[in-house]
Amino acid sequence: MRHSVRRHRDGLIDIADLPADCLSNPARPLTLLEGLERDAIVRALREQEGDVDAAADSLGMGGDDVRRKVRALGIVTAAFVR
Repeated sequence: MRHSVRRHRDGLIDIADLPADCLSNPARPLTLLEGLERDAIVRALREQEGDVDAAADSLGMGGDDVRRKVRALGIVTAAFVR
């Protein structure tokens, strides 16, 4: 959070500026692998402005697989749509 605040001297922080762990709400603590998957999916969603199919392509995955992981990891895809 501090990093986001330091990056934006104008005081406006967009939801896309938040770290991946702030953009998901898993029902339980994530394993190391799940955390890495979440980070990769969040990064791809940011780059593709919330387009799940484009994010899946960039990850070399199918869209349905990414949607399933997004649900399981509690990622809020609407946060990436601009």
